[in-house]
Amino acid sequence: MNDNGRYQTFMPLADLPPDSQRIVMTADGQAIALFHLPPSDDPGAKGGVYALDNRCVHRGGSIGDGQVMDGRVTCPWHAWTYSVADGRCVDNPQARLISYPLRIRQGAIQVAVGPDRHAPAPGSLAAGLAEEGAADVRR
Repeated sequence: MNDNGRYQTFMPLADLPPDSQRIVMTADGQAIALFHLPPSDDPGAKGGVYALDNRCVHRGGSIGDGQVMDGRVTCPWHAWTYSVADGRCVDNPQARLISYPLRIRQGAIQVAVGPDRHAPAPGSLAAGLAEEGAADVRR
């Protein structure tokens, strides 16, 4: 199966230098936070480019506006902290942001944004909330 149709090009990699982050919008209005982590000696803080859903699973804060340190991003609203590499919440193992597959093609960042990427991962806190119709989660 050809997966080129599900990847959307967002920007040249040169426009997202190491130690930076940007919020981008998909063609259908989904906000995605892009992060470029520098290489690190800390095994828990891998370098590279990552794409996460921009909405914190707690109350919907903008993850792309959060502070990044040691491979983790902290939501600016209520300080929920997530691994940039996989979207897992540090303090609540049931919570997880959607982590989008991405690739670099001809120097450009491309993120897989097909319709299947908008649903919460099975077993995630967001999926459980969607199934229960809950609108709010508190620690």
